[in-house]
Amino acid sequence: MPSKKTTDKLKVLVPIYRNKYPYLSFSKLAKILIKEEDVNVEYEYLRQIIPDVLAELKETAKDVFSDEEDITIPDSWYEERKHYIIPNGVRKLLVIGDLHIPFHDVTSIKAALKYGEEKGVEGILLNGDIADVFAFSRFIKRPDLRRPKEELEIVKTFLIKLRERYPSYKLFYKFGNHEDRFDRYVMERAAELWKLKGMNLRDVLELDQLRIEYIDERTVMEFGKLSIIHGHEIWGGGINVARNFRIKSRVSILFNHFHRHQTDIVPTLDGKHQGAWSIGCLCGLRPDYMPVNDWLHGCAIIERDKEGIFTVKNKQIMNGRIN
Repeated sequence: MPSKKTTDKLKVLVPIYRNKYPYLSFSKLAKILIKEEDVNVEYEYLRQIIPDVLAELKETAKDVFSDEEDITIPDSWYEERKHYIIPNGVRKLLVIGDLHIPFHDVTSIKAALKYGEEKGVEGILLNGDIADVFAFSRFIKRPDLRRPKEELEIVKTFLIKLRERYPSYKLFYKFGNHEDRFDRYVMERAAELWKLKGMNLRDVLELDQLRIEYIDERTVMEFGKLSIIHGHEIWGGGINVARNFRIKSRVSILFNHFHRHQTDIVPTLDGKHQGAWSIGCLCGLRPDYMPVNDWLHGCAIIERDKEGIFTVKNKQIMNGRIN
């Protein structure tokens, strides 16, 4: 039997080494202790008392793996989706979304773009549902409006004109749930073609040629300390969607998708503030499928400093005027 001094030493060392090597068997743990520490005990004795020491000290004593060898875990298919960081060089952005071209509102779009020019923005974030992709909707569609080639040509023309008018702007296009209709249609009906060039909406709209930065429909964007999504990434809306999204995301967040103009800001315990901003749309406000609603036209300008501290100007557009 080891001396009391040795026993007391093991009571200190065993939990330290267990925390350091939580997945090793007791056998391997004993070998490491003997190799790295001056413990005057036999290997077999140490292997047997390790679980007793851990139990006495109320540490986890379960030996997860066998004494022979560690378990082999198969490789995971899971891939962590990284956030898209809007480059630090862009300090001020105009944010517009939900144009739903070709069901867009021309007057409101012009008002939003003019507002961005007047405020000296350095770029534009197209925050989802710029294209309606009506022809590929799963909902009941008017047959006379199912003209995908013509519809997407109108979207492409808009993007070309945008680049021509703002040749020096940084343009970002975050896909929304409506843009996703195109890729879903291809994947469901011709999965073998999905990876081919030209078989996705990014290629069809020629975003790379237009120098428009593409962000896919599931990626979260970061603008300093402000998180930005289209809005479909978080389930549920409710009457006060800004408050709901602030609570669900647990960060300051800006989004489109709901066609509503809302702001929700609260103070935090550390003397700062947390907010959520829902931006109005730039499409027609009374579509046939929802003639009665609470939609509003709108846009936003976001600005940040070198530390990532941001401001949001969430604006309504009424009768072609910024409010």
